[in-house]
Amino acid sequence: MSIKLTESRLREIIREESKAVLEGLQKTASMLRPGPLTSSEDFKKLQAGDQIMIHRKPAVVISYEPDLATLQYAWKGTSVRKFLDARDAWVWEPGEMPGTSVSWVGPGAPVANARRAPRRLAAPSIYD
Repeated sequence: MSIKLTESRLREIIREESKAVLEGLQKTASMLRPGPLTSSEDFKKLQAGDQIMIHRKPAVVISYEPDLATLQYAWKGTSVRKFLDARDAWVWEPGEMPGTSVSWVGPGAPVANARRAPRRLAAPSIYD
């Protein structure tokens, strides 16, 4: 069974889809501009999948918890979840250098199957 589409209906479908994609890109692009993230408002605009640089190393945002100021990310190309206290990257006073350099690069795809880092077993105690 095949579905028959007229040429005008096909054009209408393509127009609607391309409009939706462009609106999504404009929404994401208008939220942040490439550059350093130095305030809580900048971090609140982050979305899952956004490409960021942490100390000039590429990373992908998994999530951001504004109440705890905790950024979950994974280094680009891996699926191991890492955590960052975003307050280290905030500039509290003008002219101050942040402790952690975080900058937004652009939108991207979310990390699939992000997992926690493997637990390290504690060394046996001499008192056992």
